[in-house]
Amino acid sequence: MGLWPELALDGWRGTPAAVHNRLMAMLGWTEPYYHDIASLLLRLALTAATTEGPVRSSTQLLRLLDPEVLARLWEHDPERARRRYEGLRAKAASTSYPHEADACRAKADTLRDKYGL
Repeated sequence: MGLWPELALDGWRGTPAAVHNRLMAMLGWTEPYYHDIASLLLRLALTAATTEGPVRSSTQLLRLLDPEVLARLWEHDPERARRRYEGLRAKAASTSYPHEADACRAKADTLRDKYGL
């Protein structure tokens, strides 16, 4: 068994879902809101259709996490935003934690305002 940093680790290998899960597992989360936002941004960046192909470096990922870049890459897919909005509204209605419901409603309202849902 090898250990980093003695053995190089290629954390960018695998599907976008595998890279997403690996990156999300590296951090601890104190609030569901921050976990959800980070997860959403990572998924959007890792699955965006780019000319560079799949994300294979932190430099490439950081470029894609720029809000203007993400908006430009996903502006052609408002239906995905609509599905996300509906999912967040349903989650807000079903949760028993007020702060989680408020966070879901705020995210849903942002999507609604941005895409006119």
